[in-house]
Amino acid sequence: MKHSGHFIAGAVCYGAAISLAAQTAGSLPVVITNIHSSVIGNSLRWSDAGVGFSYTVQARTALQDGIWITPRAALPWPIDVRQWFDAVEPALPSRFFRVVTVPGANRGLLVSHQEIRALTAAQINLLLAFAGVQMTVHYGVSVHKLIYETLDMRGGRTLASGALAVPENSGLSLALCSYQHGTIAKRDEAPSSVSSTEQLLGVVMGGSGYVTVLPDYLGLGDSPGVHPFHHAASEATASVDMLRAARTWCADRKVALNGQIFLIGYSQGGHATMSLHRELEEYHTNEFNITASAPMSGAYDLSGATTDDVLSGRPMPNPYYFAMLIASYQAVYWSRCLSPNTARASLRHQASSIAGWPALRERDQCGHARRSDADIEGAIPRCVP
Repeated sequence: MKHSGHFIAGAVCYGAAISLAAQTAGSLPVVITNIHSSVIGNSLRWSDAGVGFSYTVQARTALQDGIWITPRAALPWPIDVRQWFDAVEPALPSRFFRVVTVPGANRGLLVSHQEIRALTAAQINLLLAFAGVQMTVHYGVSVHKLIYETLDMRGGRTLASGALAVPENSGLSLALCSYQHGTIAKRDEAPSSVSSTEQLLGVVMGGSGYVTVLPDYLGLGDSPGVHPFHHAASEATASVDMLRAARTWCADRKVALNGQIFLIGYSQGGHATMSLHRELEEYHTNEFNITASAPMSGAYDLSGATTDDVLSGRPMPNPYYFAMLIASYQAVYWSRCLSPNTARASLRHQASSIAGWPALRERDQCGHARRSDADIEGAIPRCVP
């Protein structure tokens, strides 16, 4: 299920406004009809794309070689209304906008499900004893793969998958626990895969009496496209919609839930858990009441502590994380081509520790890369038309 969306654009530059007309497949011609700037922000209006389309507004402060950012808003993106207010600092000299039109999604719709594993309490306890884990579970667990509808990186309709671990014959109203997994590099390592080790934590949580939700995230499991590694917005929406699909599955099978929601995740899962926590508190308090949240060891400050570490020059213990992050942000912010300026800024200090680029490892006495921007740019795979 793919839809690229289309862009209409406008700008506020020192009070001057422009708008560009555009049309996306199946939609009516869409035009930004009004951009009004004031000391408290900018208000936008645009024409109707037709039935079944929604809109995401993106912004940046430079017309050339900037990245488009989807700002936080009072309502979650995409929106169905054709107006939006951008509250920004008056000191910003310019603000450029584009509106992405996307097909509306039925978020959290349970598309399909299948049981992929069933374990008795005795089997789970045997696994725990073999692993040296000193705990005992009380319930057998059935594990199910769910396919559900959610949002892609730009707010369009897509599908995602995840695992659901359900305690068997508990006779109780159960709490929901959402486990956000750590970094994985292969689709078949996602929790909904039969061979997934991440799934085992859900099994143990299920055996302890929690209906446990394990989203695969976008681009992993059965979800199409590139995995947007450490992209907070899509981590959050995929996890929210997995919770919705799990609730539907439980309601259809008379599995009683007590309304409690527990969130847990480690490493990338810590980042995803924090993103999910923020999403639920900002936009979905009418649906979900968080009982407790445990985001652990996540890269929560990517633009601060993580950036400082990446640019420090120290050899990275797991440099493939960095490669995954660049590939992810290329897909999220530049579609198919990496922004050369951003690539230079990121790679110049890190080239020495990236496997596969030995020609870029040479450094001077101060630890700076001796290779030029052009050398580093030349090492970056170019986009294919």
